[in-house]
Amino acid sequence: MKNRKKQVVKNPQQLSSATQLGHVHLTVADLSRQIAFYREVLGMQVHWQEGASAGLGAGQDDLLRLTEMKGARRPQNATGLYHYALLYPDRKELARAVARLFQLRYPNAPTDHVVSETTYLEDPEGQTIELYIRTLGRGIWEAVDGDFVFRRTDGSLSSGRDPLDVEDLLGELTPDDRLDQPLPTETTIGHVHLWANDLSAETRPLRRYSCETMFVEGQPGSSFPDRSRFSFAFRSKRMTIWRKRRHQ
Repeated sequence: MKNRKKQVVKNPQQLSSATQLGHVHLTVADLSRQIAFYREVLGMQVHWQEGASAGLGAGQDDLLRLTEMKGARRPQNATGLYHYALLYPDRKELARAVARLFQLRYPNAPTDHVVSETTYLEDPEGQTIELYIRTLGRGIWEAVDGDFVFRRTDGSLSSGRDPLDVEDLLGELTPDDRLDQPLPTETTIGHVHLWANDLSAETRPLRRYSCETMFVEGQPGSSFPDRSRFSFAFRSKRMTIWRKRRHQ
């Protein structure tokens, strides 16, 4: 059966490839607890704190802003932010971050996406965070018979959800490397990932995302097979939108 691929939709309103994501702003129930987590577990610095709000990051522009709302809770089975991702400057810094999580015995899920090496964790209030580096030279993502798959450079396919070879990753470190270093200054917000209820091309939200505010992470020319299942986009950063699947 031949692979079925669709061309990238060209749009004169697409954002410049130089466009960068700014900070992520979260509502939290306990500001002090959240600040402690981001400092102690991820090595962020507190850039400023005023009343019920704070800005955190790696000593440059804010990567994260927190605003406290007492009693706030994450809604279940709802649209909105799925996770945000911190893009590390190199493999050694990702190794340091993952080793730090293991040293602290903080639960996380190292995953091999082929085009990235990553781990996932949740903050104390249940917000998912991805820590990752790009490894675009290891493969590509593409549509194969209507499904979204990753193809390695040797031609083999992957779901993109294989366990990461943590032992190989941690081989980037030496016994003298400290794990309690602050978040590298080159760290950025790599992408945000959203839950959506309806990805129909006829809906106004999807038209807005696909025509005005789309980003892609990966090789230029990536495309997705079916708008009812995936968004598609162009260059630089990624804003991926998935249908929320309710558990039966």
